[in-house]
Amino acid sequence: MSEFLKAMKDSGIIQRLRAGLSELEKIQFDKAVEKTMKEYNSMWLETQPMISEYQTKVKEHANKSEGEPGHDIESDDRE
Repeated sequence: MSEFLKAMKDSGIIQRLRAGLSELEKIQFDKAVEKTMKEYNSMWLETQPMISEYQTKVKEHANKSEGEPGHDIESDDRE
């Protein structure tokens, strides 16, 4: 089970939303949730390796640049 699906299951959000529905609404809700969860899980599985790679590079850069002068670079994101 992916981290995303585990987090959703553990949060209890779906169960809380489902609790106030009629039986017919629960069937429709379950179908919509299943479809959406598959889509979001697919996006997570595609994105998660990129996030991990980025985090690794950030940690490597942070460890490498500690104590080195000239690494106090300000952003040029002025608008």
